[in-house]
Amino acid sequence: MIDADHFKDVNDSYGHAIGDQVLIGIVIRLKKCLRDSDILARYGGEEFVILMPGADINTASVVAERLREEVKKTPIPTSRVSLPITISIGVSVLIENVDLTIDDLVNRADQAMYEAKHSGRDCVRLIEK
Repeated sequence: MIDADHFKDVNDSYGHAIGDQVLIGIVIRLKKCLRDSDILARYGGEEFVILMPGADINTASVVAERLREEVKKTPIPTSRVSLPITISIGVSVLIENVDLTIDDLVNRADQAMYEAKHSGRDCVRLIEK
């Protein structure tokens, strides 16, 4: 689960059209770091979810950190201004012999993402158990 940090400030300061351009810029950067088999979807607002079939916690955490760095490394250009953007990421994986539904998995990733936000943003947090 991925959330653009302080995105409300972007919309409030520059308007929703610029906010939409920032979201598109985030998606372009995220897609650069993913495999063809990975699924990137907008979850709502400025939140995204990525499904990575077959990824274990180590792979998912390495990819999450790569995603975070890719978004942060240069400001995202828009029609008016280039904006520095960071993201907070929560990672959860299916665990062998643990009965989790897809809703459980999403809720766990969401919980980890909020831990990242409460830890100062621009970071990755994992739920391993």
